[in-house]
Order: sequence, then structure tokens, then C-alpha cells
Amino acid sequence: MDIAVWLLGLGLEQYEPAFRANEIDTSVLPRLTAVGNREETAMSRLLKFRWLQIAVLFSNVIGFGLFSAPAGAAGDTVHLTAPHRQTGSGQFLITTLSARNDLLSGDSALIRVGVSSAIPLTQVGVYLNGVKVTSAFQETPPGSHVLQGLATGLRRGDNTLLIRDERNQSTSSQLTLTDYPITGPILSGPHITPYECRTTQNGLGSPLDSDCSAATKIAYYYRSTSKTFKALTRPTGPRPTDLALTTTTDGRTVPYIVRVESGTINRGVYRIAILDDPAQSSTGPWKPGFGWNGKLVVTFGCCGSAQYNQGVISPDAILSDTELSRGFAFAHSTELFNPAARESPFARRNADDTEGLFHQELWCPEASVSRSSKPARR
Repeated sequence: MDIAVWLLGLGLEQYEPAFRANEIDTSVLPRLTAVGNREETAMSRLLKFRWLQIAVLFSNVIGFGLFSAPAGAAGDTVHLTAPHRQTGSGQFLITTLSARNDLLSGDSALIRVGVSSAIPLTQVGVYLNGVKVTSAFQETPPGSHVLQGLATGLRRGDNTLLIRDERNQSTSSQLTLTDYPITGPILSGPHITPYECRTTQNGLGSPLDSDCSAATKIAYYYRSTSKTFKALTRPTGPRPTDLALTTTTDGRTVPYIVRVESGTINRGVYRIAILDDPAQSSTGPWKPGFGWNGKLVVTFGCCGSAQYNQGVISPDAILSDTELSRGFAFAHSTELFNPAARESPFARRNADDTEGLFHQELWCPEASVSRSSKPARR
């Protein structure tokens, strides 16, 4: 693969001249991690070494990553990663929303399919690994001539997503989806050992496996008129008399009730909080309440040394009035406080996993931002 193609796939084609000027091409990229062990004496070699370091750091910081093991390969195998390219007809444009198409995790992916105006949506067929999954896709938003849906049942490794015009099946497009275990790893290399689970201390019960997985839990809280959060023990029952209202950035005034989802992903304990109407959510698939402003805030910790345990964050730490009162969804994970946080591709991957899960459940926020916070207890 040419370096220009690799950079274009990341949306970073403007950096091609600098990479070429420093002789960084795709033959060099897989060897970058070993460069730091070489003795550099000449100034020209030193400058090149610094640029190689920048290339590694740059790709990791932006969250795309230069290296990843294939889904079935050993965790310490170094490989160049790049998004898969759509093939076939140009009448469709297939995009994965929950993560890059070569870095998916779990067993599902949120997919968007742009369809040519020449093809009626009713004649579009969607197939995952040869199985028809068209019913999972709907025009989103209405009138857009774009289909969106959650493709479930991904197998580990490569999967084939095919979109075709059922009137003329030769008009079709394909995209490979590469899936990894939700327990990881994907970009960060082998899991560190030894490693102690903290699911019990995080209120999720005993771990289900050696990767510190735990069953997902849902809890509701409300903001009281005394400006404190309280547990909403009967979400679909009568509203508390001291329930406060809040006005979001969209100008919507809603009951200040918060849904908190807790679970595990990539060995971290995540929590996602969002304004919600539990009465509305009690029937059918869960969808965000009227108070969500379409945006997500992810909080990170501090410092710079990883720990050999899962970490603990108090369940009420996710109840941040600053974000929730304005309608933002708010998310964190213990591994974002562990405390390699903002400095490592591992933490970045954990943030991507948490945000990807959020995308799948809420069908893609308009925007997401991050902020720093206090570290977790050890």
C-alpha cells in the first residue's frame, strides 16, 4: 500500500509531503516500534528517528493506530492497519458508524448506507455473511434516502456486508467488517498481567471471566429540588415530589431523571449517563429520552502510569450536573482513569470502545468531546 493511500484513508493526506521527505513509507511503518532500540549518532539519523517517533505517536494519539493484530492472530504480532475499501457498484456508499470497519468489537456494528436516488429503498437488499438482514435497516432520518441499522451476529475476524439492488443483483457493493472480542485487545497489544478484577467493588457483582467481564446493569436517579442526586427506586412509578426540572442546550425543559448504564468493555468498567424518561423506555427497544441534546461528553483521568487492576470509580461519579443538566450524555470508564489515560493508545481504544457502544445504542450522536477529571481510587 502506498503511504498516500494510507494517509488518505485516515483523512490525513495533507501530511504526505512530510512523510515522504523523511522517507517514511509503508515498508517502514511495521518496523517503527523497533527503531527506538537503535543507536543513532549522525544528526540526519537523529532527525529521521524523531520523525519516526512522531509518526507513531501521531497515529496513536488520533486514535487510528498503526498496528493491530488480526482478530485470530497472536496478541504480540505487529501488523499495519488500514480501513477496508468498499468494492463494487458506486450506487451505494457503506459507512460504519460505531467504529472503523477494520477495528470493530463485540458482535455488532452500526451501519449507514447511502443509496443512489435511482434505486428505491424498497428494492435495496442488505446481507451479512450471506444472510439477509434488510429488516434491521430503516431510512434515517426520514426523507434522506439513507439506510441505517445495527448489523448483529458478527463473527470474529472478517465479515462480508453486501448491499444490492434486488431488481438487478449485479448492482451491488461489498465491504469487509473485521471484528474483535469485546474484551479486547485490538490496538494496545497483549493484556497486561497479572491483572485484578474490580467488578464487585464497582457494584457489578463477581467477574464472569478472566477478562473481568460483568453483566450490564441499568439504574435511574433523579435530581432533587435540594440540588442532590437521589436513587429513583421506582422508575415507572409516581414521580417524587422533590423532582427538579432542567432546561437543556436545545431549550427543552424536562424532568431531571437520569438513566445510568454500567457494564464492562475491554476490561474497563464503563458508565453512561443520560437524561431519560423511564416510562417511555419501559416498552420496546430503549431509545434516548426527549432531553438528550444529541451530544456526548467522555471524561478522562490524569497522570501517566498504568495499574495492574481494573480500578474503581464510585457509581455516583457519573452523575455530573454540569453535563447532564444541559442535556449532554456523559460517559467514563475505569481504564480511562488507569492512569495512562490520555497518553496511551490503550486508553484511546477504551474510549473508542465506550463511544462505539454509545453510538450503537443511541444511533450516533451529533458530536462527542472529552474533558479531564479526577483519577479513580486504587
